[in-house]
Amino acid sequence: MVTAPTAPRLVGIGSVNVDLVVGADRSGGADPTHPEIGLTDADIGGERAVDPDRIARALAHLSTVADPVASPGGSALNVVSGVAATGVPVSVDHVGVRGLRPPAPGIDLDLGAWLDRLGIDHRLVGAVDGPPGVCLAITRGVERTLLTTGGVNDRLGRWLDERHDDIVDRLRGARIVHVTSLAGLDDLDPLLAVLDEIGEPGDGTDRPLVSCDPGAIWTAPDRPAAADGVLARSDQLLVNRRELVALGGVDAIADRWPAVRLVVEKGADRVDLHHPGRATATVTNPEVLGPDRIVDDTGSGDAFAAGFLIGQLLGLEPAVGVELGMDLARVKLGFAGVTGIERYGPTWQRFAERHRVRLARRIAQK
Repeated sequence: MVTAPTAPRLVGIGSVNVDLVVGADRSGGADPTHPEIGLTDADIGGERAVDPDRIARALAHLSTVADPVASPGGSALNVVSGVAATGVPVSVDHVGVRGLRPPAPGIDLDLGAWLDRLGIDHRLVGAVDGPPGVCLAITRGVERTLLTTGGVNDRLGRWLDERHDDIVDRLRGARIVHVTSLAGLDDLDPLLAVLDEIGEPGDGTDRPLVSCDPGAIWTAPDRPAAADGVLARSDQLLVNRRELVALGGVDAIADRWPAVRLVVEKGADRVDLHHPGRATATVTNPEVLGPDRIVDDTGSGDAFAAGFLIGQLLGLEPAVGVELGMDLARVKLGFAGVTGIERYGPTWQRFAERHRVRLARRIAQK
């Protein structure tokens, strides 16, 4: 049996947010294009970084027509939380900063207690006097639109500088480092410095695999120039179809960031595993949920990433990791934010029973 000291480690780096979810089952009269929210039809289905005043105005309007659900959030935090919640025999850390002030009147989540409850090592999550980042997620029909504000996440660069050596030491002992884009942080140099310290992709050292979910922010045409530096230091990218198009497709990724060995293209109906310069493998989703069965899709891609990374941590074939990712994403669609994350444990147990021989062999080898 794998014990905690020798268990493969996943470290997430990214935002520690509060998500305010207006899901498909509770959106009522919420309209992202209302003047108090201020989005255009072209914004629907994407993500926009906004200032705190915009979030406050949107919340004031939404309080009259809907009932937002508050949940811990941030893409990387969602991923490590998902992995931890399954009870898989791996260890999980997070690197980031969390705000100590409420993000809005009447909303007060103890993010430190959340990390403790899930058993996530957060010694490298700084506690900062200020509001956390906020992600306001509004669903209209089947389209989810995100408004994000960075909050204290803009201090992550300073935190990475201050704790550089400790963070590098922690990352060097990891199997996988998962990095995601975040609103509010323009200076990515401290992050690049941390990634440089753990080695270059393919340098032959026992370097952790660097996994990156660039999201809408790091795939947009106006993304920070240094975001390309993060992609250049990544072994694999997890993107949806819109984001892959924004990056120019698999061939463009291979030309610009040759270290990327795998591009995982997420879709509701299938997942394509692109190996630049080689064949693409497709895994079809055996159960695509209809809109009537979806409560909230905020973080469904992160739930998929949690399952896929679990497969990599345990040394499973990529298609098997995709299967677990699809299982977790399907469960995630049934609740708002990460409020039902305890359902991941039984999902993992069912998956483990289906693959018990394969898992026993892999775990024994470790």
